[in-house]
Amino acid sequence: MKNLDYYLSLPYNIVIRQDEEDGNKYIIAEIPELPGCGAIGVSYEQAINNVNEHKIAWLEANIDAGLPIPEPVSEDLYSGKFLLRIPVKIHMRLSKEAENEGLSLNQYIRKQLENHIDNRIILEGLHRLDNKIDLMKAEACKTSAKVMHLQNELLNVRRSLGNLHISQQYPQSIEGSQTPTNVISLQSKSPRNLSYYGPEILSAG
Repeated sequence: MKNLDYYLSLPYNIVIRQDEEDGNKYIIAEIPELPGCGAIGVSYEQAINNVNEHKIAWLEANIDAGLPIPEPVSEDLYSGKFLLRIPVKIHMRLSKEAENEGLSLNQYIRKQLENHIDNRIILEGLHRLDNKIDLMKAEACKTSAKVMHLQNELLNVRRSLGNLHISQQYPQSIEGSQTPTNVISLQSKSPRNLSYYGPEILSAG
């Protein structure tokens, strides 16, 4: 069976690119073979470290869930070019939007594709986090039930120990054959004949 160590030993490709938003530049690192596995950083080194950490979490989650895990493919299989046929109206709209942003049509379409992929990565990452949170909640419920069960067992043990202590202190009084020395004893119905037995014997009557 292929485990985490096996997949970590495979030479997955890491695609790195720079992007900018509101004047802030950042680096995006992605592993194309693992859908949704990507990360960002303020430097190339940080982006690569982040995506490698994300790769481990991605692999662990898919292994635990029994999901298929793609293995690396060679970039030699792809030229970076493909022919796409689209309706004339969409071609015209894309061309106008590219012109408004000061980009060529190719640059504009590439930007839109990259933004779409980034959004998908974020959504898939959030979905995986939701799944992990659900699993953690389920484990927490199981743990809570176990704790309650142990608390009930502890309570029963304490009660048993309390009963044992009483029976050892008053072994005959429990059976009703003798009155403990520090318990009030009624010798007769008359108050005058009421006697108190204890460390000091005081009698009235």
